[in-house]
Amino acid sequence: MVRSRCEKKWDKRVTKWQEVASGKGMTVTFDLWGASELLGRLSLEEHAGRRWFWFGNTELSTEWFAHHLAEVVAAAGPRYNSELNVKLPIAACFEALGYAVAFRDRVTTMRREYRKGLNVAVDLLKGVPVNDKVVAARDNFNAAGMALLASLSRFTDSLPPTDLIQEVTTAARQARNATDRMFAELDRSVQPSPSSSSAADDRPSASRDFEHPGYFLDNYMTAIKKVEDFLDYSSVELALRPAMLLTGEAGNGKTHLLCDVARLRIAAGLPTIVVLGQQLDRGDVWTQIVQRLGLRCTRDEFLGALEAVAETVSGRALILIDAINEASEIDWQTELPAMLALISRYARIGIAVSCRTTYERQLVRHDLVPSRLTRIEHDGFASRLFEALAAFCSYYGIETLNAPPLNPEFENPLFLKLFCLGLKNHGLRRPPKGHHGLQRIFSFFLESVNEKLHQQVELDFPADEPVVQRAVGEIADAMLTARRYALPRWQAQNLLDSILPRSGAGYSKSLLKKLIDEGILTDDLHWPDDGDSPEHIVRFGYERMAD
Repeated sequence: MVRSRCEKKWDKRVTKWQEVASGKGMTVTFDLWGASELLGRLSLEEHAGRRWFWFGNTELSTEWFAHHLAEVVAAAGPRYNSELNVKLPIAACFEALGYAVAFRDRVTTMRREYRKGLNVAVDLLKGVPVNDKVVAARDNFNAAGMALLASLSRFTDSLPPTDLIQEVTTAARQARNATDRMFAELDRSVQPSPSSSSAADDRPSASRDFEHPGYFLDNYMTAIKKVEDFLDYSSVELALRPAMLLTGEAGNGKTHLLCDVARLRIAAGLPTIVVLGQQLDRGDVWTQIVQRLGLRCTRDEFLGALEAVAETVSGRALILIDAINEASEIDWQTELPAMLALISRYARIGIAVSCRTTYERQLVRHDLVPSRLTRIEHDGFASRLFEALAAFCSYYGIETLNAPPLNPEFENPLFLKLFCLGLKNHGLRRPPKGHHGLQRIFSFFLESVNEKLHQQVELDFPADEPVVQRAVGEIADAMLTARRYALPRWQAQNLLDSILPRSGAGYSKSLLKKLIDEGILTDDLHWPDDGDSPEHIVRFGYERMAD
């Protein structure tokens, strides 16, 4: 049979590859997939996404992901500012979720430190006086230590198996127990002999160190503790099961975090998609997501193509859905479990959904956490208040405060932003002092919101009408009368409609909705002690304002 020119080129290339493999002591077989084999595999339904990825009209390139994110950022409005960032520890959770290089590097560093501690301990134990019990304890110690190292070595550049956490956890516990037994046996069986410092200096280092047998075992125990601390951190679970529930109070920066994670990942060439809950309406969630991305494909084609992109960068693609509590027309109790089940079929796709803490009970089915979702809470700037103050003051041209304020509101990113804006809009470079100073800050804030909302594109009322201030006063009076820090939403709506009637304009153009958007009020849920049905309430965005 006459071989074609292409087949001859293939044979020549295979010969070269086999020579390279042989030089490395490897035996490798190379199978040729021709047109018929490739078409046969691509025709399988499980490869629909790859067909669309390779032969569709849309290229899911880094530029495509960047363009999509730009649209999301524009829709997010003031909730995201790429120029105003404070690096928070919570960002590391997304490195694990995407099994990114930064996460793998942390694992490598931890494994290297553990191996060093183990090797030192093993070498020093070789020089101790022995009896049968010491030998047995030492053999057990060595075996347990090597078993833990072998388990840690299963964290590679390839995606880890889902049972790896349990395996490493068990190995770490056994290593700790073996070390305890080794220490106890040394303590019973071997008594260090006192000696002068000059004599000690003449002995080998192992003998000198052995005068304090607990020293090198304590160092090794520290290495084990670092492994255990690493396992206890939620991000490790996300590396193996990439599904996150991000919770937090209103204004804590969840939208900003997701957008910034996406920005940094896309800049690094990692496929990332952000979906805003406010843009989702009644109907199939996946259909809406695909349509909003401007794609003409099925759900499975989209996910298959997304996984194909992730394979090209040896990482995971991430789908980040922000504020599911704002997608009020969707039954998340039903849709979210179905989404997780679908995503789990794609090893190289991770998902994170954010939800305001007070809505979690209503929207997230109770059995999903922690069995199928790892819950991560965003606590705003609580862990980085100094850095946040410095960054915000610098950005808005305000004198950096010498000490962080004691008011807990300053840990809330939205409040800190409004605080700085209020000062800047009134030409101040430092905040007024004392309790009355804080009242002035809130007054500045309300004035700036009133100035914004009077514009024609917003609520279109006369600039000299203090509509916002009147609204806050009416809400506060009603709360005082009711002797509670919240009002039923219907009552708040009626109060504010009486101040600024918007007949026929719809909820999106109501005074209540605008005050919620600006952070003055918060639309929330209250769960009564004696019932299962939550009450929709409205409260002030900041407790200090309510006071």
